[in-house]
Amino acid sequence: MVRMTTRDKLIVALDLPNGNAATRMAERLRRHVGMFKVGSELFTAEGPVPVRYLVTTGRSVFLDLKFHDIPNTVRAAAREAAELGVSMVNVHASGGRKMMEAALEGARSAGAVVGDEARPKVLAVTILTSLESRDLEELGISGTPVEAVIRMARLAQSAGLDGVVASPREISAIRQACGPGFLIVTPGIRPASALHHPVRGSAGTVAGDGAGPRVLAVTILTSLASQDLEELGISGTAAEAVVRLARLAQSAGLDGVVASPREISAIRQACGPGFLIVTPGIRPASAVTNDQARIATPASAIAAGADYLVVGRPITGAADPVAAADAIVAEMDGTVH
Repeated sequence: MVRMTTRDKLIVALDLPNGNAATRMAERLRRHVGMFKVGSELFTAEGPVPVRYLVTTGRSVFLDLKFHDIPNTVRAAAREAAELGVSMVNVHASGGRKMMEAALEGARSAGAVVGDEARPKVLAVTILTSLESRDLEELGISGTPVEAVIRMARLAQSAGLDGVVASPREISAIRQACGPGFLIVTPGIRPASALHHPVRGSAGTVAGDGAGPRVLAVTILTSLASQDLEELGISGTAAEAVVRLARLAQSAGLDGVVASPREISAIRQACGPGFLIVTPGIRPASAVTNDQARIATPASAIAAGADYLVVGRPITGAADPVAAADAIVAEMDGTVH
């Protein structure tokens, strides 16, 4: 194993608005740091192009997209990340054990990966560094931030992940709990002389609040059941947790939520008629459930009050996708019984 230098341990976040700015910065720093992080801002603006450029020019990349979705989706996303040639990728530990295991499977299954050592390291995000005890209480996550971080770090380790992304304050506790071979990647680092000034701005292309995209909150993944929530330290049943998070999203000014069909009625009752509900986990009555634990038919979801339905595999995996889509629309109209 090649011994890491101090420089190798420094990851620079390319949190810049476009690919040109990111590549210029990477070129300036290429001999001075160990890795570059590409996060949601740059990836949303430019897609995978900057990642491919950095990898093909010999840079190591930490793809910081914090995957948090049902296991099949995360498995596929992690596989594509590995195909890009990144060195690290991360997922939210709050997605649960099955989702984390799926991420590892995806990273291992990429055609570009030969042997387990060649795959990207898969890290779990424990508790975001921006969250404090009051935030956790509001989210229904039991314990202090340190206790929640340790619980999720241990869960990530037991799921086979390589390490975690965690706040500087929890490094010692994680190291003690998970041992010396478990990676800890730490954001929230500032030189002693620096002051923390949050950067605030607005998109120049949006004119007025009505012109922007609708912003939705994901409540509890449809792949998670009560046992998974208990393992994550999230209090209450899945329905209670969903309603709690929906109310929090509404109070934060968001337009709606993405939530399981089973919780549509409870959310509608709690948040009123003007709050959007986008519902995945929709299956025609004849379809298999795959990896989603809380599902419903199109007709029952619309009847319960969903505004939009998200359907993937029952249409895209059908022998005749057009006929499958038409059949689901018919169910939504209530014409198929």
